[in-house]
Amino acid sequence: MLFLNKKIMLVVLLMLIYILLFTVTGMAQEIEQVLVFHSDHPEFSWTAAVNQGINDSLKNGDYNYKIFYEYLDLTNFQTELYRQRLFFLLTEKYTNREIDQVFVVDNAALDFYLQYGKFLLPDVPVVFTGVIGTSSVREKLQNLILEDEYPYRFVGADLDLVANIDLINTLHPTANELVIYGYENQLYNLIHANIERISFAYQAKDKLEFSYKKGLSFQQILADAASLDSSKVIFLANNFHDQDGSFIPPSQALPQLAEATDNPIYGTWKYFLGHGVVGGRLIDGYQQGYRAGELALKFIHDERIPRVPILFPVKNKYYFDHQIIEKQGIKLAQLPEQAEIINRPLNFIERNREAVYGGSAIIAILILIILFQVFSNYKLKKMQEYIRNQNNQLEAYNEEIKAANEEVLYLSYHDRLTGLYNRSYLDDEINKLENNNQVPVSILMGDLNKLKLVNDAFGHREGDKILLKAAEIIKSVCREGDVAGRWGGDEFLIILPDTDRQQAKELLQNIKELCKKTWDNLIPVSISLGLAVKEETAEDLEEIIKNADDEMYEDKRELSKKIGRHIIDNLRNQSSQSDKKRQEQLKLAKEFAKGFELDPSVEDKLEKLVVFHDIGSAAANFRENSSAPEIVSEKDFLENGYRIARSTGEFSSIAEEILYHKENWDGTGPHGLAGREIPLADRLFSIIDAYYDLTALNGANLSQQEAIDWLMREAGFKYDPTMVDIFVEQLTG
Repeated sequence: MLFLNKKIMLVVLLMLIYILLFTVTGMAQEIEQVLVFHSDHPEFSWTAAVNQGINDSLKNGDYNYKIFYEYLDLTNFQTELYRQRLFFLLTEKYTNREIDQVFVVDNAALDFYLQYGKFLLPDVPVVFTGVIGTSSVREKLQNLILEDEYPYRFVGADLDLVANIDLINTLHPTANELVIYGYENQLYNLIHANIERISFAYQAKDKLEFSYKKGLSFQQILADAASLDSSKVIFLANNFHDQDGSFIPPSQALPQLAEATDNPIYGTWKYFLGHGVVGGRLIDGYQQGYRAGELALKFIHDERIPRVPILFPVKNKYYFDHQIIEKQGIKLAQLPEQAEIINRPLNFIERNREAVYGGSAIIAILILIILFQVFSNYKLKKMQEYIRNQNNQLEAYNEEIKAANEEVLYLSYHDRLTGLYNRSYLDDEINKLENNNQVPVSILMGDLNKLKLVNDAFGHREGDKILLKAAEIIKSVCREGDVAGRWGGDEFLIILPDTDRQQAKELLQNIKELCKKTWDNLIPVSISLGLAVKEETAEDLEEIIKNADDEMYEDKRELSKKIGRHIIDNLRNQSSQSDKKRQEQLKLAKEFAKGFELDPSVEDKLEKLVVFHDIGSAAANFRENSSAPEIVSEKDFLENGYRIARSTGEFSSIAEEILYHKENWDGTGPHGLAGREIPLADRLFSIIDAYYDLTALNGANLSQQEAIDWLMREAGFKYDPTMVDIFVEQLTG
């Protein structure tokens, strides 16, 4: 019996020893140390997604993991000196630290690791992920594997260009061009080469043309995208950089691009999604990280991995943004099956979750209040007080509604800008007068002259000010019982009941006198007026209005030209060009025209251009001293001058000459016109203007011969070489 007990005690003791050893072994198990190299900074959403994928994948293993992250920022710092210093820093950090597994994320980090990895962390298994598998990358990795016994594999990021271009063709059947933006790097060149290889298949079927716009800053991309017509589709090859070459996060850049253009935008990366791109078959950082983690677990568990293939691709999924596909008019049924869609609209309960929960809570509270009322007069008083408060609030709401209704009623019969009656009210008054057969009734029809010119030259705020001044003048002459209103955009109608023609003429003259008092202003008020009188009840008031309108247009013929010329002359006087310069340049222009035997129409344009070429900048000087939006660039000045000239009949013939008078012969001017694309008058004026500025005509130090030498050097670059030769020949006799 004693022997048996000893055997039992021995078995129990051995079991305890086994359990203790197993526990100690488990406790002493080394933590696997993992090092992750990233090309970019930690705030980059792609970087965060890859990290999450790696972490989630490693959780499926049997070990504990301690992960170190190194964000190399190789996108912003690409010099060899930076890479060398980075290598020395990392060597210092990890020389005495035992690393069991390395992850290398993106092509930039891959290039760094291929250069320094064997010195930094020799004999450590490496998984490359998020890598675009260019031929050079594949060759480097293949050579590395053949030279080294340790496993090196990479999780490839497939661009899926064919799938995405086919998708664009399907979703945008009317599109005829794919515009590819990107800064030039290895990824851009790969995308360019791959698209070029497959482009003939689309071009042969007249489906899609391809254009490449590389090396543009983000600001240039915004401007270019805004100019695209609706038949173009945008494809982003890589990320954005500003004019200094600094990286701009897609979360900041893409919303601006989506706001600048209505054209559909596509790309290759999932982190573009949610910021303005339609979607597509996108490379997902999370999936790249997760697949890399799975390969790392195989290394850690000593599973045999074939040496070839070196690429373990991740099949990209289709992702779309519901808000963008709705904006582009794309139906859900057009999308590929199994596509994941973000920003789906919420159902009723999701949209009104707070209201539903809040409403339920209110109902519950009311039930409790009712129950308390049964047992407590105090609760009843509280409820009554609550009701009184609610009634007070309702009364306050009623007052607000009443005030809002009064405002709506006022706006229904008044013009919001001028405060005069609107067209609807005027129509009602005309119907009343017709029904009452009231005579006499005088009608004054007014039209504000050159409002479009004011809007173009000085901005719509100044145009609104002129409208307000005109309305104030009209209000000031109207008597009690007169009805003045805004008939249209720049038209006014004044109804004068019980007013004969003589009385109406006096009112008309009063308006004109008040307008004349504004003619000393840079922007005067000028109203063309027409008068007609209904003197017999049988006359149709609508016909009377038409007669007043016809008479107004008779008045407008001369007055509109006069006010237009007045504003243009004022702008000319505001110009920085002196009268002396204009006279000297006019003299040169006439001599040039005479020697060149110019067509009279071209000669006329040249002489007008000398005098009025800078009206756009003169108007801009006025804007700087007013509340109008400021014009800042030379191109803005030119386009402003173009609009001003187009708005006047007298100077519309030189509108294009004003627009293009800063163009250079070699195409480097503001609008890029070159050679004979530039109007003849502009080519002549640029030579005259330069000669004047260079010589004593302008008080300069250059002699005539020095100025001629300068013109000859610039011929073919800034100036028409033929015109320069003729001009020089005339000067030298």
